[in-house]
Amino acid sequence: MFFVLEYTNSPPVVGGLGYRESSIGCDWLEGMKLDSVPEQMLVTIENSPSSLPDYFEVSDAPIVSQAFISALSSAGADNFEAYPVLVKINGKTVSGFFALNIIGRINALDQEKSDYVLDSSEEPEDLVIVRMKSMALKSELIKAFHLFRLDEYQDVIIASESVKNKISTLTGVKISPALGWSDSHRF
Repeated sequence: MFFVLEYTNSPPVVGGLGYRESSIGCDWLEGMKLDSVPEQMLVTIENSPSSLPDYFEVSDAPIVSQAFISALSSAGADNFEAYPVLVKINGKTVSGFFALNIIGRINALDQEKSDYVLDSSEEPEDLVIVRMKSMALKSELIKAFHLFRLDEYQDVIIASESVKNKISTLTGVKISPALGWSDSHRF
């Protein structure tokens, strides 16, 4: 069984990730190794949560704790890069967090069994999903993977049951069955 990994939005974290002079964050959705990353990246938190969860997202990048990285590794996931970040929050700078780059995008959406909305401004051959009403995956293609981005809808992170079991108790983690998953809660 596979699951969708998301941030619970509790506590709410509003911020940004700076690692280039100009970037809109899409590099984190590509599923490939990053070309160049500075020695130190900075996450700036604009609001004031009382504590930071083990998993949250800013600028399309998952920001995770060492406990999250350890859980991924112990679940067998090895297709990621973890870049140390400094987190600036409430006038203090905190270390011990990482920008998580998931390497791997898999064309695993079962288009016949899924219910989704395409961007009508794109060419018909360019599958650009703007809404997922009910997701179904081609499980035969993904059974060997523990963690990846869905190629057809890159902001969706798919995790194996092994990963789910290791990360489900960490803070900030929302893990939902992929079968039937909808993005309606995001709107």
